Amino acid sequence: MAQPRKARAGLTAFWGILGFSLVGVIALWFRCSATNTEGYDDKRAHDRLTKLSELRKSDDKKLNSYAWVDKAKGTVAIPIDRAMELTLVDLKQKKVEPSAVKAEPVPSQVVPPYVQAQASATPAATGTK
Repeated sequence: MAQPRKARAGLTAFWGILGFSLVGVIALWFRCSATNTEGYDDKRAHDRLTKLSELRKSDDKKLNSYAWVDKAKGTVAIPIDRAMELTLVDLKQKKVEPSAVKAEPVPSQVVPPYVQAQASATPAATGTK
């Protein structure tokens, strides 16, 4: 005997939902198991972070300590904060003077012809308004 149409539709919906859920559970299981392993990129990222941390420690030590650069010449490295303080004191003691550089007109052979044409077409150059 054939089953009524409603019963077949309900049974089809049940198997469809069950199949969809099963596929979702399997996909979730694969995703979780794949993220637990450390890959090549993760190792490289860890190495880069380690090297960056070591570099920052080394730079911090160089920027915040005294050291000989050339003992024979008497050259030393001083902390950056102290160097900025000394530079400010030195700059405050200097007298402000005008620049020794004088502006000179650009020779016409250096200026491209289209710029010369535009300059001659301006109202100020022609004397018209």
